[in-house]
Amino acid sequence: MFSGEAKFEKQDETEATYAQIIEKSEGELNFSKPAEELERQIRAITSYTYYKSDLLKIWQSEVYDDDLSGEYESLPCGSVVEVTKKGIKVKCGRGLLLLLELQLPGKKRLKVADFLNGSKVAVGTVLGSE
Repeated sequence: MFSGEAKFEKQDETEATYAQIIEKSEGELNFSKPAEELERQIRAITSYTYYKSDLLKIWQSEVYDDDLSGEYESLPCGSVVEVTKKGIKVKCGRGLLLLLELQLPGKKRLKVADFLNGSKVAVGTVLGSE
């Protein structure tokens, strides 16, 4: 390939598969799922949740902790458990998801530190409820 002599092969149409159109509703985050699964969803498609009845797009995240050992067991999934300039930690069905880059409707994508300068997110807030 680097020598400029690429070999072209015709695709076997019997092996091809059809990918369905992704619906907007498929991007809604369900915090009862494991943090690892949600982080992958965020990387794959435009994902969102609701914050104070506003749509909140999540552009970047990472799995913070995959095993909580009951530390936040009494809290509902989607609960904000910690807010720092690095990120917002949210309880998931299994583990914590650290939200790193967010966007409110009509606003720019912002790193959490910048987002928190204009929006206060309180510990105990439950994301996902309209």
